[in-house]
Amino acid sequence: MTRLSLLLLAALALPLIAAKDPNTRKICVYGDGASAAAVCFGQAPGDDDICHCAAGAKEIVAPVCAPGERAPPESAAFRHARRDAISQSNTLVGVTFNDRSMCVDPRSRTTR
Repeated sequence: MTRLSLLLLAALALPLIAAKDPNTRKICVYGDGASAAAVCFGQAPGDDDICHCAAGAKEIVAPVCAPGERAPPESAAFRHARRDAISQSNTLVGVTFNDRSMCVDPRSRTTR
């Protein structure tokens, strides 16, 4: 790869380097609320990879589930609620679904 190609690739990935706040993660979500996989390259598993969202997905900030807390299961209702939440802002922090935080597992490969 040329130096310019590497610089452009790095610039595209910068927004999805792990969030500075340990209580939040960046996730990839399609406009309909469905989860999207992050496209990552970089370091060893468990380290902060350099990632970007797949085409058509947008980057959203989500709270990390507290110890013992589980993310709501994926369902059509959950996707619709997440779609409605992200249409207002790019964050799920403070948003609930069926009295549960819309948190994410910090080890999920759809999070960064």
